[in-house]
Amino acid sequence: MKRNPVFRIGVLLLLSVGWSMVPAAGWAAPQIPEAAIPPPAIEWVDEALPAQASIAPGDFAGVFSRVSLAARSTEKELTAASDALDAATTAEEAASLLPESVYQDHPELVTFIETGVLAPPPPPPSTLFTGEQIPATPAAGGTLLPGLPPPYGLYTSNPTNNWGMPNSKNGGCGPEIIRGDGAYFDFRRACRQHDLAYRWTPVPPSQRLQVENRLLHEMLYDCSLRGPVTGALCAIRAGIYFLGTTIGGGFSYGATPTPAYNTEGKPMTWPVPYSFCAQPSHPWVFTNGYGNRVPRAKPIYFTGVVRQHSRVLFQLIDGAGNVALQHMTHAARTNCVIHHEQEAIPAFYLPNGVYEVRALFTPWETEEVTVQILGNLEIFTPTGTTSCNQSSHVWVYSAQNPPHVGATIYPNGVVKGNTAATFTFVPRAGGTTRYHTTHAAQNNCVINYEPEARSTAGWAPGLYDIYAAYNEWETDGVVTKLVGVLDLR
Repeated sequence: MKRNPVFRIGVLLLLSVGWSMVPAAGWAAPQIPEAAIPPPAIEWVDEALPAQASIAPGDFAGVFSRVSLAARSTEKELTAASDALDAATTAEEAASLLPESVYQDHPELVTFIETGVLAPPPPPPSTLFTGEQIPATPAAGGTLLPGLPPPYGLYTSNPTNNWGMPNSKNGGCGPEIIRGDGAYFDFRRACRQHDLAYRWTPVPPSQRLQVENRLLHEMLYDCSLRGPVTGALCAIRAGIYFLGTTIGGGFSYGATPTPAYNTEGKPMTWPVPYSFCAQPSHPWVFTNGYGNRVPRAKPIYFTGVVRQHSRVLFQLIDGAGNVALQHMTHAARTNCVIHHEQEAIPAFYLPNGVYEVRALFTPWETEEVTVQILGNLEIFTPTGTTSCNQSSHVWVYSAQNPPHVGATIYPNGVVKGNTAATFTFVPRAGGTTRYHTTHAAQNNCVINYEPEARSTAGWAPGLYDIYAAYNEWETDGVVTKLVGVLDLR
């Protein structure tokens, strides 16, 4: 049969009891291979119905070259196709019930029906999960898939639930006329997962097709556990169900009035918060003196000040836009501080490169979930001949702030061992430029500030741009940088 152009669904009005899933979804623990997921243990059967007893293995081979498909697009048409499938007596009669648009858009389903071979879904980007595990919430039911596979696994559950795994009342596979399981199919766990996705909305509505495609794959996974005849019948029903949720589910995606965490949609009760914390809310990555360039051999620490008892989810995004690392912190203490010591990870967990740092957290000032881009973090392998405990950086210290003419300033810093730094003070208003070359750094790369005392007596008051030329220990290279401004009064 020649394939027609892809069938597109226009504006469709559906009854509220139509093919919309009960909404919900959530964050993922590290991925569990699907091969390790056993079939549901509850009343799982695999048998053809009496009407289908004459269909033999091999009858579905090349079946779509022998049938015509209809462009089914309404609830009534899809329900009729679902009912007719149980009464089909030949492979051709069963295959003809697959909606034309599903045939066009999902060749993996067609291949499975005709050959019994199920292609795996595209692998998700590889994400490393560190830090705290997701806190337990009440049991979500025996049909829930372990691991929350993608797209759910690339997103997060509600932080106002303290990041608990989502749970809610099981809505089955739709209205009562839409069965979740039968003699040759069992879509209960696929529908359960889909319910959670609809309620939590792990992707924006414009990307909802990711959720629908995941539902289709999970239904086909159940079909792949069956025999050649029942597997094909199962896949045809999966295609019908998939189209039903695709064209009708948009009305319900994210529209549930109750959140998807804890039992029966009831949200967790927070401990009573302080009305004030000593510092403003701000998550950050502590690098112990290395700034935003961290050598591979050093640790990085995720920390911050947020609403007490809440956590921060940090994500490091690589240059391709993928989540390379996701770190969940311990809960903030009653003073709103997440202590950094228990949030350390080695920088070598990540390949060398520049990562955008994103934090999802709840400020104590607003108690509203916030996403914030914190800047970039570079992981690199030092190529210099020395190694020091701080990153290379220079600065000018003054005991007087702001300093007045005649005050003593101290140029100093951390540079390659046994090398000096040259500071240049350029007055913005014009006039005499001042220079200072330090003593050589010690073996620990530190330029001790005491011998570098420099009087500003005789300098004109005003603003001075401070430039410094020095050797980085990380690369052995000489750099010249604007390192600050001296405001001399």
